[in-house]
Amino acid sequence: MADKAATLSYSEDSKGWPSFYSYLPDYMIGMNGYFYSFGPTTNDDGSVSGGNLYRHNVNETRNNYYGVQYDSTITGVLNIEPKTIKLFKTMSYESDDRWACTSLITDLGSGSMLATYFEQKEGEWFTFLRETEGTRDYRDRSVNGIGSAGQVFGAPTVTIITFTVNVGSIVSVVAFSISAF
Repeated sequence: MADKAATLSYSEDSKGWPSFYSYLPDYMIGMNGYFYSFGPTTNDDGSVSGGNLYRHNVNETRNNYYGVQYDSTITGVLNIEPKTIKLFKTMSYESDDRWACTSLITDLGSGSMLATYFEQKEGEWFTFLRETEGTRDYRDRSVNGIGSAGQVFGAPTVTIITFTVNVGSIVSVVAFSISAF
């Protein structure tokens, strides 16, 4: 993993370092309700000069520092009860527009969601997590459903459903649902 330079901020309230920023100012200060930094600027000829005053959050363009546009990333740490295995099924966030979640990685698997997968519900954007294609272990609790039936036949009182994967003894019929397309 390559090392990346970052700016850390210190919070007096939390007595810690809560945030990492991808821009590298020469100096920064909060003053009169605004945040200012002095940092490098890329000139028209490609050269870099320093010591330029930059006032943050003055327009709708986000993640643009000293003339360079950056991508947004959110790295969350979910560590309440660290010995308990977590099963993530959904994602939601508050925003005025939907995002794409290009990668979601845990120690048990990975997934991603296109922006079109998100629906607005009760003021938040919501989606079910989609697993990255690959080999699935059908014994895992994270597997929801067992796929499409390969064959269905039988009389009205007895129905036999054959699946294209080995489901072993993991299936228990609590509720039964059939969808016709």
